[in-house]
Amino acid sequence: MEDQGRPSSGRRVLAQAKSSSSPLRDKLDFQFRFGVPLEQLPCLYLGDCGYVPAFLEDAGKVIKKNIDCEGLFRKSGDLRRQNVLKSQVEQGCSLSECDVHDVTSLVKFFFRLLPEPLVPCLFHDPLLACLNITHHDRRVEAVQGLCFSLPAHHLSSLRYFMRLLAHVAAMSVVNRMTARNLAVVLTPSLIRMKSRSKLMTEEELRALPRQTALVEHLICHAATIGVMTSRMFHGSLRLLEDMSSKLKAKKKKKNAEAQRKILEKQLESEKLLLFFIADLGFRPNSCHSVPDTQVMSVPNARISFVPRKKQRSPSNCTRSCGQSLSNTCKNKKYVKSFL
Repeated sequence: MEDQGRPSSGRRVLAQAKSSSSPLRDKLDFQFRFGVPLEQLPCLYLGDCGYVPAFLEDAGKVIKKNIDCEGLFRKSGDLRRQNVLKSQVEQGCSLSECDVHDVTSLVKFFFRLLPEPLVPCLFHDPLLACLNITHHDRRVEAVQGLCFSLPAHHLSSLRYFMRLLAHVAAMSVVNRMTARNLAVVLTPSLIRMKSRSKLMTEEELRALPRQTALVEHLICHAATIGVMTSRMFHGSLRLLEDMSSKLKAKKKKKNAEAQRKILEKQLESEKLLLFFIADLGFRPNSCHSVPDTQVMSVPNARISFVPRKKQRSPSNCTRSCGQSLSNTCKNKKYVKSFL
C-alpha cells in the first residue's frame, strides 16, 4: 500500500521502510520508540486511512505477504529473535525479511506499551454500551459514530489495523484465524485497563468477554470505521442546530433576566420614593387639595425623616417600611427631584 500525501503542520511523515541511510528518515525529528504516544511516532500518510505509524504499515506488509501462514497473531515466534528485532526496529531497520510470527508478536508488544491504548480508556464504557443495542444497523451505526470521535491518530491507526485483521480473517480457511480468534488473542493488547500489572485483575477478567466481543465487532465492520454516513451527517447537523438554538435561548433568557433585575431595581426605587412621600404627609387624597405652586414655592426645603408629632402614620406605612427608610438616606435626591 504505497499512498503518498502531503503532511499537515505539526505532523511528521515517514517514507516507506527503506534502508537506514534514507535522507528523509535521517531528517525526521521523531524517532521510533516503543512506549511513546501515537502522535509522537514517525508516520506514513495513507490515503484511505490517514496518518499511520510507519512501523505498523511496515509490519502490515509482512503480514499480508504471509497471510496464508497458520496461526497469525496466535503463535508467538522466537523470543530471542524478537528481543534483537526490537532494538533493530528502533534503529530504523526494515521488517521485510523477518519471520511473520516475530512480526505479529512485535505488533502486540507495540500496542501493549502504548501509554494510551489504541481504543482509549474514555471510550471503553460507551462502546461496550453500544453492544447492548438489539437492532443490528443501529448498533453498527452507534459504534461507528463513537469511533468517529476518537483522537485522529487513534482513529487512523484503528481503521488501518482493523482492516488488516479483516483481511486476515477473510483467509481463515487457510490460516485458521477467524475474526473471533483474532479478537481473543488481541483484545488484551488493544483494549487495556489502566492497571499496569502483568497479571489481569478480577475486574479485567470480568470485562474481557465483552471487550472481546467489541474487538470482534470492529474486525467484522472494519470498513465502517472512520466513515460518516449521510444519516450521521444530517444527524450531526440537527445536533448542531439544536445546540445553537439552545445557546440562543440561554442567551435570550440571560438578557431577559438582566432586564428583569433592572426593572426590579427601578420598582424598588419607586417604592422607596413612595415611602418618603408617605412619611412627609403627602397622601394622594390631600395632594389634590394643595396647589402645586404652594408646594413648589418653598425654597431650599429640607426633608426630615423623623416622624411628625401628633400625626398618624399612613395605614400602608408599616414598621418594615420605617426600617427601610433608615437605610435609604442616600436616595434624598429622588425625593427632591420628585418635589
